[in-house]
Amino acid sequence: MAHEITTWENIRAKVAKVNRPLAEAIDKLNPDKSLSLEIGTFKYGEEIISAYQPRPFLVLEKSCELFFEFGERPKTFAMFRPGEMAFSEELFGNQAQAWSSQDWKITAGARSAFMPAKISDYQYHKKIQKALNIDSEKPDQFHDQWNVFREIAQAPIIKSNWKCQVLFFGQSWGDYQHDPAWQSFYHILNQKYQRSYNAHLSLTTITRAMNRIQHERPIRFTLLQSEEILYLLSLGLGHTPGFKVAQNEEALPLKLLQSTYLEHYKLKDYAPLILTPAYFDWMNPNETPLYASISYSTSHYLPFKTNTALTNVQELESLVWGFKKLHTYLLNNDFLTENSQLHQFLSAYEYIFYHKKDSGDFYSPKLLTEHDNGLMKGWDQEKFQFPIHSTFWQGSVAIKKATP
Repeated sequence: MAHEITTWENIRAKVAKVNRPLAEAIDKLNPDKSLSLEIGTFKYGEEIISAYQPRPFLVLEKSCELFFEFGERPKTFAMFRPGEMAFSEELFGNQAQAWSSQDWKITAGARSAFMPAKISDYQYHKKIQKALNIDSEKPDQFHDQWNVFREIAQAPIIKSNWKCQVLFFGQSWGDYQHDPAWQSFYHILNQKYQRSYNAHLSLTTITRAMNRIQHERPIRFTLLQSEEILYLLSLGLGHTPGFKVAQNEEALPLKLLQSTYLEHYKLKDYAPLILTPAYFDWMNPNETPLYASISYSTSHYLPFKTNTALTNVQELESLVWGFKKLHTYLLNNDFLTENSQLHQFLSAYEYIFYHKKDSGDFYSPKLLTEHDNGLMKGWDQEKFQFPIHSTFWQGSVAIKKATP
């Protein structure tokens, strides 16, 4: 990592490139050197801030992930992309209760990224260790892969040019909350609270609908069903990150990692696809499908499950049954106004469930690439297969535009 003190004059162009409204608001303030600014540059996997050193920052290049730690396993809370502020609440002196715990970090790039193809063979992994002089053991679980990815990206022999760059704001930027001249700046910082409030309203509406349907009909949602249903709807509304197949370098050094596993690990048959946390933008008419897995979830909404195939098919069937009951109720019982975002979303998008036990409730993972031809984008399907046998896809769900 590298840190460099800077001035607004020197950094303004970079800020304007990723967040013009914020740059224009700061221009009006004509900040002097007493308002400290610091550029931080981080390699993939390096820690940016943690509970022990919270600092507000703006993402300038690449992206970073905020996650909670449960031992060695991460629980994704948020992804921050270029132009987005992280931890701006620190400037207001009202640090959110979620951050009062000591089990969170923000690291450069996607912490929860993983390759669904099997890359845990001991002998093949040793070839990577020898070629790149890295120490990480073979990754037996999906969450172990990040340790290997991080070492590959930081290996001296590689000299990767992937970097996440952020702009830290000093605490003095929060000293003018009652100054009218600063209100435009603070308003921009507070916009994410409006998005959080909208998310809270949506989930509250869904919870009320679940309570109402149980009152009116002989239906009972278990606690696990309720948590999983709220999680699925939060994914679709864009409040919680799910997963997408990485198509660029924003979240991690994609080409480097893929070429390493093709050249040194000798990954054969299966394409070296990498899944990274991503949000679903349902208002974008060209939005690509978002994926999540009930059998392997990294969401802070849900408890951990082992990285094995979801053998309890009844659990998935129960979830799908409850989800469909609620979905129908929300759209067909005059509970939602037609112009509400929740109604618009549910009317335009669908949830498709996958499990190796093909049934009326879910499809076989063999149909994934047929339903979404973007999954294997850029890969010769005569040479590489889609990793349908990965445990991630057993008990997975796709959120996509509804078929007319």
